Amino acid sequence: MFVGLDVHKRETQVFLLPAAAKTVGEEKRVRTTAASLKRVLKGVKGPVTLEAVGFYRPVARWLLEQGHDVHLANPRLIPKAKVKTDKKDAKHLAKLLRADLLPESWIPPEEVQQLRDLVRHRRFLGEETGRLKSKIKHDLLKHGHFFDKNPVETINGRAHARRLKIPEVTSSINILETLENETKQADAKIKLEANKRPEAKILMTTPGVAEFTALGILAEVGDFKRFPDPEKLASYAGLSIVEEQSGDNDRKGRITKQGNTLLLTLLVEAAHNHIMRCPESQITKKYERKKTRSGAKRAQIAAARSLIHAFYAMVRDQTEFQVNPKTPDERPAA
Repeated sequence: MFVGLDVHKRETQVFLLPAAAKTVGEEKRVRTTAASLKRVLKGVKGPVTLEAVGFYRPVARWLLEQGHDVHLANPRLIPKAKVKTDKKDAKHLAKLLRADLLPESWIPPEEVQQLRDLVRHRRFLGEETGRLKSKIKHDLLKHGHFFDKNPVETINGRAHARRLKIPEVTSSINILETLENETKQADAKIKLEANKRPEAKILMTTPGVAEFTALGILAEVGDFKRFPDPEKLASYAGLSIVEEQSGDNDRKGRITKQGNTLLLTLLVEAAHNHIMRCPESQITKKYERKKTRSGAKRAQIAAARSLIHAFYAMVRDQTEFQVNPKTPDERPAA
């Protein structure tokens, strides 16, 4: 039996598809709870699939705890149907699973999920802090108070802004200070988690890679060993090069960007920091050469590709970053 689930917040559409071809399946609709899924799948032997969207995480956990063989479908790689209904979606997933055509996503273990939660929440706090600072500056300008530098960046500046007694500015400063306190606590947790993980410590030997970036890359990759080679890892990060071949023509163009978005962002940021902090490294020298030929943006993407190749070798071999590696196996990809 092959089972397709179209999961929603309140209810889940279930399609039970027998292993034999040309057999009619069975449709059921249940509440999205662990108990309801246990009842509907009682006695069902065979794999179960659901899409990696929304709140799949608790549902996948319930199914795993109940002993099911769970497969997570990558929604980006499933062709969109012209007519989309819950019943059709569940049936389509079951059919893809039976035909061994299901584009799968990795189901991270709970420990990795918790690391992702921590890193993603810290990034959220940073983004919200930046937005709030911009709002405060805009509100001050709106009331005719002009500053060369945003006053909320200093203690004295904040005190002065409070004395202006603009309600929305005072409120925003209060929220900002709460965000900053939460950010400090998150940073402390990230530093603790990064420094107790050998792989994160190895990544941090790279100039420009600190605790947040190292732990973020480790959380998004999960287990480096699940990738057979560094190019597969680069593809997971959306850093594979698009190739177009026709006859004797073979062109390489932009990167696919079809991968883990946060991992791609972390790698591009790490490449930027590395180039700024380590001008003598092989990666930086390659960046400078490519920048001259193709521009800074493409050169930075190439540097990110070089970094992920280097990280793969470092974790695999349990070795620190080498500014100018000697052996071909240790050289980052161009």
